[in-house]
Amino acid sequence: MDIIKRDGTKEPLKLAKISSRINKLTYGLHEIVDPDKVSAKVASGLYDGVSSAQLDQLSAETAASLITEHPDYG
Repeated sequence: MDIIKRDGTKEPLKLAKISSRINKLTYGLHEIVDPDKVSAKVASGLYDGVSSAQLDQLSAETAASLITEHPDYG
């Protein structure tokens, strides 16, 4: 599965990069915020040819959908 980077090039999808980014973005938030949970939900919504902008949007929407568990997800 490939992603389309912002410069238009294709790159193989690396789930570790997604997890790493989400881990960095959730650093310092309440301990109930589970970056692995967000990463898993994001990974389930991916498809071949997704753009990095769409990936960012999916990540934000996924985290926002968990706001009922804790406000720090928002």
